[in-house]
Amino acid sequence: MAFTSNLGTLLNALNGLNEAEKFTLANGIFLSKFGDVNVKEIHPTLGEVRKGNKIPILNDDGNFGGFPTFDGCALPSCNISSVFSEYQWCLHEIGCEVTVCMKDLEPKFQAFWNTYRKMNEGDIEDAFVQFIITIFQSSHLKGELRHAYFGDTSAEIVIPEEAPIPDKLFSGCDGFVTQMAAKATSNPDLKVAISQNSEPTVALQTISDGSVIYAYLNAMYLKAVAKPWFNATNAHFELSRENANVLVGWLNTLADKSGVNCECILPNNVVSARQFTTKGLRIFGLEVKVLDFEGMMKAGGNSSWYYNGTKFTYYKNIIILAENTNMLVGYENSESLSSFNVGYDERKREIFIQGSSLFGAGVPTENFVIAC
Repeated sequence: MAFTSNLGTLLNALNGLNEAEKFTLANGIFLSKFGDVNVKEIHPTLGEVRKGNKIPILNDDGNFGGFPTFDGCALPSCNISSVFSEYQWCLHEIGCEVTVCMKDLEPKFQAFWNTYRKMNEGDIEDAFVQFIITIFQSSHLKGELRHAYFGDTSAEIVIPEEAPIPDKLFSGCDGFVTQMAAKATSNPDLKVAISQNSEPTVALQTISDGSVIYAYLNAMYLKAVAKPWFNATNAHFELSRENANVLVGWLNTLADKSGVNCECILPNNVVSARQFTTKGLRIFGLEVKVLDFEGMMKAGGNSSWYYNGTKFTYYKNIIILAENTNMLVGYENSESLSSFNVGYDERKREIFIQGSSLFGAGVPTENFVIAC
């Protein structure tokens, strides 16, 4: 795909620029509200994994059935088979390539970037190309998150009067949310139902009351603490950015009120800096990881499985409470986990930027609770 074919809107916006107007990148407005999240940094990663590999899972929390009483000299056989289970890995590759031809850039656009039509390997160091590389790498991280969380082998694009086709943004392997939702279907004890997800329109699906989100978190926590696997030092929450913002806003309003009279607002608290933010937030002592779930789902604008342009057909509000070691990223080797390459094609006189990742997301046990 040629990158310049996607620059129409930007080029049109810059039509009035000329070399006399000293515009620089600093004059641009970037609608970036938060940094990119790297899925490989927020979850444990396992190397030397192949598609179809099975990993043994040892769970001795409830294994009290061994070592019976006996008479005589010969020891009876031990039965520990119930302790083991298996998880089978699914790995799939995501990736793409961008090409940049400096000669395809309009003169006014080149003036904006103070770049020239040198057309050689040195163009890789050009500020414009470095800017494109930054965007490319950011998109790569977002693609990994989408694949890790919402990958679904059943995802399809529905085309009117035609047979559905696989949605390649989602259909590689099942992601964290898909695996958890499937496990929760067969074991309802792993799920807390979010009633807003059953509403008929997108607007009604938004939870605007932080106390409601808190109630869901509390319900999940009560389910988790009753399980043998639960350990507050090895568990975390995951919230969408929208839900996290609403929750933090509600928590901050509580701090504005008097502890004696909940109807009384304390002026000093109102004007002071907010105590709670999404960064470093903990609920019930558990770390809260904030992720752009909605953005990941909306990536498939034509997907019938997640977001069809009008409403969500899956879940808009998703909350996860999981054991840290139960959300794994598996990969073959460090090179396949995240491959990046920039070069100059002399024959085509183009700069190419390539990126790919061969990995899979694994939820090997039922040590979690999902609200959806």
